[in-house]
Amino acid sequence: MNLASKIACLRRARGWSQEELAGRLGVSRQSVSKWESGASTPDLDRIVAMCGLFGLSADELIRPDVDLDDALSSAAPDAAPDGGEADARCALPELSLTEAYNYSSHCQSNARMIARGVAACILSPTALIALEAISDLLATAVGLPALLVLVAWGVWQFVCAGALMKPFEFIEKRRFSPGPGVEEWANEAQNQFRPRLARDLAVGIALCVASAIPASVGSALAEYSAEIAGASAGSAFLEGIGIAGMLALVAPGVYLIVRSSILTESYKKLLRKRS
Repeated sequence: MNLASKIACLRRARGWSQEELAGRLGVSRQSVSKWESGASTPDLDRIVAMCGLFGLSADELIRPDVDLDDALSSAAPDAAPDGGEADARCALPELSLTEAYNYSSHCQSNARMIARGVAACILSPTALIALEAISDLLATAVGLPALLVLVAWGVWQFVCAGALMKPFEFIEKRRFSPGPGVEEWANEAQNQFRPRLARDLAVGIALCVASAIPASVGSALAEYSAEIAGASAGSAFLEGIGIAGMLALVAPGVYLIVRSSILTESYKKLLRKRS
């Protein structure tokens, strides 16, 4: 949060008008208005005066990387506004209903991207494992490039997901105050999502459990092939196919679990109460 936003938030937290703050600092109301809009910056004497007025250090007031909420919680007790903690929360940026909609929409895209990235990383060695039993040349020529491509695509999904949520860092870090209608909408959206959450988790867990079937079948067939038919190459291939089949089931299962978990967490963040 920049200096202009901090001055406006601290003033509102104490219930002061721009004119009241100006009177305490010995400046005009227009000066305060320009500070809060970012059109001008207070001089050093006024910054020192505001630090004493709000009970903050110069670093806490000026540095944009210092969380204003943390600064307020560590401020001197005699500098706290009337109303205590409730007023301190007023200094936080307010999350509007439109921003909540946008955040939820971005979270859905973010959840799909991260889930796809995880699934791609799980699937990445599938071709390498299956082809390694046939030929080292095939494994190197086809399986290894396939692994690298899937891992690179998965990482790209993670990077895109991080960039997508960058504008909503203040929500991710719990630095916001819910505006009118936000909690009601988030509660309703969460309730509507619960049946889908239960379904996705059930299917995802079922796929992960079922993934043991191709692995065990492939292992059994490989053992049978080695003992009865005496084909070691064939048994290695069957075992590799079994492992590849296991990964092919685990990947969509984990996709569903990860996507649902991220969406669930997004609703919790919108409804989270500050202590």
